[in-house]
Amino acid sequence: MKTRKYDQFLCLSVSLILIMDHDLETFLRTALGFKSLSVG
Repeated sequence: MKTRKYDQFLCLSVSLILIMDHDLETFLRTALGFKSLSVG
């Protein structure tokens, strides 16, 4: 359960950063890049 709470906190932090930055395009590019890296 602690892991789930941590994941929620992480998502919340990312959301706050997005709201503060107003830079969705850059975030999407980073997320896609990270996905590509993790998939390998």
